[in-house]
Amino acid sequence: AKMRFEKFVEGKSAQILHVGPFATEGPTVARVHAFIASLGGKLSGKHHEIYLSDVRKADPAKWKTVIRQPMRQLGRPECRGKFISEMMAMDGWKV
Repeated sequence: AKMRFEKFVEGKSAQILHVGPFATEGPTVARVHAFIASLGGKLSGKHHEIYLSDVRKADPAKWKTVIRQPMRQLGRPECRGKFISEMMAMDGWKV
């Protein structure tokens, strides 16, 4: 297999940890998209994934994947200048 290196310039992004097989990532991706929308944000490009588990050795139910979604335009004035964790707490999201 060929390998390539790419540089990501994504700016602000939201991310979430998915635990489980890749085939069950859909609801996790939907959750991070809903979070961005709840902040008045917009998706900015495609999400990407960071694989933390060695899929050759780990049980698929325990695979860990970071889902990272670039975002832009925080539309809610009360969110400006705040850290993501502060905004999540404001909206009752589990931190």
